[in-house]
Amino acid sequence: MADEPTGNLDSAMADQVMDLLCELNRDEGQTIVLVTHDSAIGARVPRLIRMRDGRLVDDIRQDTTAPATAPDTPPDTASAAGLDASRG
Repeated sequence: MADEPTGNLDSAMADQVMDLLCELNRDEGQTIVLVTHDSAIGARVPRLIRMRDGRLVDDIRQDTTAPATAPDTPPDTASAAGLDASRG
């Protein structure tokens, strides 16, 4: 579980943290649940679950092999970005 792991970091360090989390998922098979308000972070993960007012509003599976484009995330929406080791 990671709650806003890049929230207080500059963009270069945030990229390094995300690279590490993605590497742990890919190479070690670790499932990671990451909560963020940053749509750029959400664009890097294969599964994105969005919540608003405590309710699920989206469950999106993404192709992370293509160049990332940040999804439109309203400022009052939190995203749980899932790096799922089962990939299914």
